Amino acid sequence: MKLSDLNLTPRAKSTIQQMDEAIVKGATVHMKWTCVYCGARQTFEEPNAVHIQGGRCEECNKVTDVLQDERADTNFLAIWGGGRK
Repeated sequence: MKLSDLNLTPRAKSTIQQMDEAIVKGATVHMKWTCVYCGARQTFEEPNAVHIQGGRCEECNKVTDVLQDERADTNFLAIWGGGRK
């Protein structure tokens, strides 16, 4: 399955675009989402990746379609390297 085959929510499209822009600028990004079953906020461990298979909740073990379900509130965390030396 390809990303282009999915019926992405507007939020997911925007998130993916912003993730790409952050990666190009040197950030490490992790997708974040909310389990639609129990409401737990989740973060995918694999960096710089769009997860099209959905996310399994660490709290209730159910799978949320993070790109096609608006309730997932898909977003991302950007980690910028460097800092003070």
